Amino acid sequence: LIDDLFGDTTHTVALGMDLDWPVIRGSGFATTGHHERAWAFTANEAWGSDKDFSQVYLSSRWNHLLGDRWKILLRGEAGWSDADLKEFELPSTNGPTTILATELPYRYSFKAGGSQSVRGYGYNRLSNNGIGSNHLLVGSAELEFLLLDQWSLAAFYDIGNAFNDWNDPRLKRGAGIGIRWYSIIGSVRLDAAQGLDIQGNPWEIYLTIGTPLQ
Repeated sequence: LIDDLFGDTTHTVALGMDLDWPVIRGSGFATTGHHERAWAFTANEAWGSDKDFSQVYLSSRWNHLLGDRWKILLRGEAGWSDADLKEFELPSTNGPTTILATELPYRYSFKAGGSQSVRGYGYNRLSNNGIGSNHLLVGSAELEFLLLDQWSLAAFYDIGNAFNDWNDPRLKRGAGIGIRWYSIIGSVRLDAAQGLDIQGNPWEIYLTIGTPLQ
């Protein structure tokens, strides 16, 4: 399985377009705005790619003030890939297990989890079989309260996953709390999050510097 998935080097030639549209206003806690990213491309053997596949992706982040001391942060991502799946049979104590793995090159496969995705899970740990998937759905809502001039508290809820079957996305949930310090180098965010869909999953701690609109 490992040799089949990672043993070969894949040469990809893709044609498409990429959009990056940030609109950010203000500073410190009063930073508001939105940031959209999108891309669409296709790779084809006709122009030299080793594999044929297409991909579309869209993300949006919004910061909105609710009075002087409250702020809501919303984030969403969606991705779709038209790529073949390869079937593998693995031995296990309960008999052979069949898994499906995307034939997308690894750098193009979708993964979720981490401080900019579904908090409560490790970075890029959410996907089919842990190796990346064809599709992606992520959503996040965060409420922030300004406690002092440069300090605030936050509570958040995230949900999402990377997956191969739209009929069975198995979205994972995470929730937690955080502290924000608006320093001269930008926003410093410390989050503690619990993954709600893996039994015995420990709390994850994240330290992030910079606006969540990045």
